[in-house]
Amino acid sequence: MSSIDIILMGMLTEEPHNAYEINKIIEARRTRTWLKISTAAVYRNLRRLHDAGHLEAQTTRDGLKPHKTVFSITPEGRDHFLEMLRESSRSPVGLHFDFDGWLAHIHHLPPDEALGALDGLGAQLDAIRQELEMVSSFHQGQLPVGAAALVELRLRMLSMVLDWIAGFEVDPTGDHLLHRDATPRDPGGARNR
Repeated sequence: MSSIDIILMGMLTEEPHNAYEINKIIEARRTRTWLKISTAAVYRNLRRLHDAGHLEAQTTRDGLKPHKTVFSITPEGRDHFLEMLRESSRSPVGLHFDFDGWLAHIHHLPPDEALGALDGLGAQLDAIRQELEMVSSFHQGQLPVGAAALVELRLRMLSMVLDWIAGFEVDPTGDHLLHRDATPRDPGGARNR
């Protein structure tokens, strides 16, 4: 079970689509700003869901245009989709960011360099926040309620993370990185240089 499968099957529950159309909808909704889903994953997962009997595939050709395969959800696929939704809500949840690894070890950088890295992270996250704000205003009332709520959740999280990043500073001696919400275990300086 994957979140990609849930997204694809949810879209196909609404109406049949080919992979190209699904990718266009994902682009139009800016889904990739809040979910990791590549174009290749759309094609790969549709094929796998079809092979498992969860999707029906109808290949058509319109004149000289290339063949296209339109996918629709089967009754078994609908049951599987609903079970994936139920199972996902019962599964343990992990919360992590792609930057967790380097942030846990940022104290190994010289403090000024660490602040520069944090400023860079903040700029990237702010760009994502701006993109999501655009999605929220552009698609107001058009996104499914769950997707709209998820965009709002991501906006709130980004605002909190940006505020948290702003809490880093270099101590008055210039030797250590500090954060207003964290007490270092060894304020005397076990930081590696």
